[in-house]
Amino acid sequence: VDVEKGFAFLIKEAKRKDLEYRRFILIYLNDFLKKSENDVIQIDLLVPLIVENCSIKERTDSDDDSDDELKKKRKKPFMLALRQSSFELLQTIWSKGFVDCQPFSRQLFDLCIVSLPGSIWNIRTAILNCLQSFVDTASA
Repeated sequence: VDVEKGFAFLIKEAKRKDLEYRRFILIYLNDFLKKSENDVIQIDLLVPLIVENCSIKERTDSDDDSDDELKKKRKKPFMLALRQSSFELLQTIWSKGFVDCQPFSRQLFDLCIVSLPGSIWNIRTAILNCLQSFVDTASA
């Protein structure tokens, strides 16, 4: 199995519109990163994905007013789960100590700090775990 092709496939799939599908791809991507070698991963492809997913908040795929309230309520749990999975992916990146992540560390650290207030408890826990990994990696 070609690891680089597997990584590229997961990145491509993680950009799909379907929030539920995207979340499960992020979970697979997280497992992939945990089991892979550091030199295979292209952090510059992961950072925009993480930033986009962690910044989702309450918006929907189509921000126009034609979406009814029921559709928005159905999407909210998927958006929250997607944010949580994205922060868990970031934690994995930092816990593995990827050297390539250093140019993006400030941007990702700021994303964590900005996202912490107003988040629900499971997302806060994921963010705090990210920050712990960041501190552990930075002090190593």
